Amino acid sequence: MQKVSLTHSLLAAVAVALIVAGAAMAQAPITMNAGAAQVEWQAAVPGSLLLNVSGPEGFHVQERFAPGEAAVFSVFDASGNLRPAGSYTFEVRVEAVVDSATQAELDTIRANGGDGALGALQKAGKIPTEPTVYSGYFAIEGGAIAFGGEEEPGAGPAAGGNQISAKDQVINDDLIVTGSICVGFDCVNGESFGFDTLRLKENNLRIKFQDTSNSASFPSNDWQITANDSSNGGANKFSIDDIDGGRTPFTIEASAPSNSLYVDDGGRIGLGTATPVVQLHQVDGNTPTLRLQQDGSSGFTPQTWDVAGNETNFFVRDATNGSTLPLRIRPSAPSNSIYIDTDGSVGIGTASPGDELHVDVAGANGGVTIESDTNLPQLTINNAAVTSDDGKWRFRVNSVGNFVFTHADTDSTTPFVIEPEANTSLLTLSGGEVQITGAVRVNGTQVHPDYVFEPDYSLESIEEHSKYMWNKKHLPAIGAGTYQADGRSTVDLVGHQFGIVEELEKAHIYIEQLNQQLKEKDAQIARLEERTGQLLEDKDRDQEIVSKRLEALERALEQR
Repeated sequence: MQKVSLTHSLLAAVAVALIVAGAAMAQAPITMNAGAAQVEWQAAVPGSLLLNVSGPEGFHVQERFAPGEAAVFSVFDASGNLRPAGSYTFEVRVEAVVDSATQAELDTIRANGGDGALGALQKAGKIPTEPTVYSGYFAIEGGAIAFGGEEEPGAGPAAGGNQISAKDQVINDDLIVTGSICVGFDCVNGESFGFDTLRLKENNLRIKFQDTSNSASFPSNDWQITANDSSNGGANKFSIDDIDGGRTPFTIEASAPSNSLYVDDGGRIGLGTATPVVQLHQVDGNTPTLRLQQDGSSGFTPQTWDVAGNETNFFVRDATNGSTLPLRIRPSAPSNSIYIDTDGSVGIGTASPGDELHVDVAGANGGVTIESDTNLPQLTINNAAVTSDDGKWRFRVNSVGNFVFTHADTDSTTPFVIEPEANTSLLTLSGGEVQITGAVRVNGTQVHPDYVFEPDYSLESIEEHSKYMWNKKHLPAIGAGTYQADGRSTVDLVGHQFGIVEELEKAHIYIEQLNQQLKEKDAQIARLEERTGQLLEDKDRDQEIVSKRLEALERALEQR
């Protein structure tokens, strides 16, 4: 009785059996080579190999091998230690390799959120129609691998009084047995049945359901119940085999815990429990976990996620990328910690979000924190309807701790900055007023209005400035505010600030001009005063000369 029990989604098991037996056949998608020290698997189809091996004492290893590279499992671990003795289960999967055009089609399918177009790719032969998987068993005994080739022969007829007639018995009527039945070469006369009604007893136990339907409209698939492998190093297991499909969809290994799979009278399924209270109930002493593994057999990038929970948190684990935990929920988290409404609105702390993102903070000192240890933490607001990045703005904290408000396409430009040393209540908006308790500094391309001091600046005269001021009711450089019906006004604060400085600088120029004019007038007055003094001196001198001449004339007249 030669029987093969290794499961394979295609025909690899048959290939191995015939290779070991020395027969020739077409190459299978995955072939295996078993030696005393290691087992190798080689793929005959393009793709990388993903090897999973489970064994005694909770042993499990997963390893990925590059395309063209054989998958290898050794009796020794990476440290050179011999692996535990016992039965091992292996599974080898081919992760498909696709060309760039097919990969683009797969990306489009995934982006659209549906798999309906996969059938066309499979029909065209661009991706496999089903996973290429090879699974089976081997044992490590005495420091060596025992696997395949050698199968336990079926038992022959029992000796002596247990001789069974070689002639088959055909009963053309119903058969009713009021006692127990033992079937198999190892049944003996006087078999002690206990409570067994039907017993199968020999070294290779199988129950086959062979459907002889020959009409195309009737199902005819053959099935088999298998108890234990018949090969050396095989598994102690109970399985249901799809004979026509060459598959084993259901297997229970020996020593599986009680209630590993339990279906109660309400249709609830228990995993590790006989008392499930919901439709699917898993019980374990340490972090019950559900693994979701995309194996790459359909062309999509391999990815594995774990959903698990324990006394510290419920979490989602990215097992493919360093086992990070992108989602964690701590026990006792309040209701509606995260709530997604029917329209996609997200509520944090509320079950009735009033906006796309609604944060309802309960208690004191609550809020929203954006934190980064390595990059610049930022909040981006983007109006995607605006072309380019014109509608995208960012609030961020830069490398020196300043809070800045920037435009996304010009991150180097920061029109609004608050430094960590800013005073408390530096800027206050209250009662329709803006209160600034610190200095105001305006930075821009034109950092100050000192252009009024440039030689080519056309400065209006004082008379022109005065005429404009009285006619417009405001200074030329300080624009008029936009007045509203309720008496409020809108002012360009930055332009207003620039205008004040410009008018101040022009006032100083006018003061300097007036000062210069005053100096010139003072000089003129001084010159006039000096000239007047000189004239007065000349007058006095002339008067003295006249007086002396008159005196001389009088003396001359007296002498005559």
